[in-house]
Amino acid sequence: MRPTWGIDAQETDSFLNSAQEIQNYLQCHPVVARVLWGRGFRSVQLLDRFLKPELSQLPDPFSIIDLRKATERIARAVEAGEKIAVYGDYDVDGTCGASLLVDFFRNIGVEVRGYQPNRFTQGYGVHSAAVEQLIGEGARCLITVDCGITAVEPARVAQRLGVDMIVIDHHKAGSELPAAYAIIDPQREEDCSGLLNVCGAGLAFFFVMGLRAQLRESGYFTSRGIAEPNLVRLLDLVAVATVADVVDLRGVNRILVAHGLKVMARNPRVGIKAMLEAAKIEKPSSMHCGFVLGPRINAAGRLQSARSAFELLTSSDAAMAAELAAQLEKINTERRATQEEVQKQAREQALLQLADPRWKALAEDIPGAPLGPWPRALVLVAPSGGDSWHEGVVGIVASKIVEEFGRPAFILASKEGASEMLKGSVRSMSGIDILAAISAESVACHLTNFGGHAHAGGVTLKRAELRNFREAVNMHLALTTSEETYVRVRRYDALLELDELDGRLVEELQMLEPFGHQFPEPVFKVAGISCADVRVMKEKHLKFRFGGATRLEGVWFNATRNEQLEHGSPGSFWVSPGWNEWQGRKSLQLQIRHAELDKAP
Repeated sequence: MRPTWGIDAQETDSFLNSAQEIQNYLQCHPVVARVLWGRGFRSVQLLDRFLKPELSQLPDPFSIIDLRKATERIARAVEAGEKIAVYGDYDVDGTCGASLLVDFFRNIGVEVRGYQPNRFTQGYGVHSAAVEQLIGEGARCLITVDCGITAVEPARVAQRLGVDMIVIDHHKAGSELPAAYAIIDPQREEDCSGLLNVCGAGLAFFFVMGLRAQLRESGYFTSRGIAEPNLVRLLDLVAVATVADVVDLRGVNRILVAHGLKVMARNPRVGIKAMLEAAKIEKPSSMHCGFVLGPRINAAGRLQSARSAFELLTSSDAAMAAELAAQLEKINTERRATQEEVQKQAREQALLQLADPRWKALAEDIPGAPLGPWPRALVLVAPSGGDSWHEGVVGIVASKIVEEFGRPAFILASKEGASEMLKGSVRSMSGIDILAAISAESVACHLTNFGGHAHAGGVTLKRAELRNFREAVNMHLALTTSEETYVRVRRYDALLELDELDGRLVEELQMLEPFGHQFPEPVFKVAGISCADVRVMKEKHLKFRFGGATRLEGVWFNATRNEQLEHGSPGSFWVSPGWNEWQGRKSLQLQIRHAELDKAP
């Protein structure tokens, strides 16, 4: 179902008077004051804390469960010269978290080995064989980051071989906790830190905060003449991971990302600097973390091995970093092409499923089921006879299908070396716990393997079970969700006139950075306007000018051609204003989020 658009807060006289108070206090643009008030900032204290995020506001790292125990053990390992292994997931968060830990240990002269599994030959998580390999190489302590909370058997292996395993993870545990030496995970029921929304790399940062304190207290730095490491320099990694992992960008995460962006702008690590230069980015923002740096780091693990991204982020050699950044650029270009082809095929299949009359018959067989769209979930499979869908992009494609069609999406392809098996990813939406759905007995009986969390997961099934699985998951969702579950409302901040979108507003809106999950870039509705000079860029984007005295430029990414738009039909546009900087020139540009054009009489 398509999303509808609603305003964050109705602009009553009381609202405008309150926004005026914010404007007077901040001496800011009136629209900025309206944005802040509409987003719930009701006191001077809240405003100051939000607009001036300070590292001193970070909580005590030892408030996180098991962090003191973990850092005491690793401090002993550091002082005794024990070899440490760091095991990170292959996505952005795991790669940045592993890079952060390895960087810290190298910086204080500790022997450390970084390791990440291969998506295609090993899959997600901590693997017993890899644990045995690392221990065989001499590791006496093993630290996992962004994984490990479900590593029950690998933890037993480490314990049996006399190695202490420290888990740093932010995912929910299964029915059994691993028998690790320490488990740093705010999702644990016993944790009281309140840091539920901090990603793996963020938790790794709190870990090294605690470890540095332990080593300082023991006299490690002074006795060896080692300079105490400046942890702020690690925050560029935390910023990229936090934005890319789509965690709540308020509170602690806002502090981490705000200061990480400052590091990125002033003195980024060699690897991130190389990526910024390769992408021609001069002023990095949270948008660049999520849409430029994150995808390039992810691309390595999606199409090949995450190792190249890890080596880039831990490199101190500018020439090598430039070469690795160029490799990631090339891999990401390949990833985009692969993703677009898979997405095109999946979308065509989705449209056919939505039009299939058999769903109506199935719906009639479920007495008492709440109203709602059919199918409730899209189960899409790579067409037989051609190239299978690439395992590394099925998760992204599933997210895109959910975004467009407003219901959970499963993207399945033939399992390598076993054409009778299907394997793939599922993504869900707010209000639908997809792990609960696939765990239901009526659904799970059609699967050979599954896992995940409320919003995403992975499944494996026999091809012969496809139809049964598709019907079972839809019947389960029909009985457990209602029509309201599928209603999506996107928020905008204010209704404005076109001439209110000026340069001063853009400059002051940028002061609200960083933007991200739960604090998105402001969106404004402008009604009764039309556009002209519509042209297509790179076969998938639209560029045009709005009419009126301002002649503002608009750009609509990944937009389909629209005859009404091209003929200048008036309507309402939802836009985010920003700067378009090109070849030393800077001009105001509106990024289109949505449009509703008036129908011709």
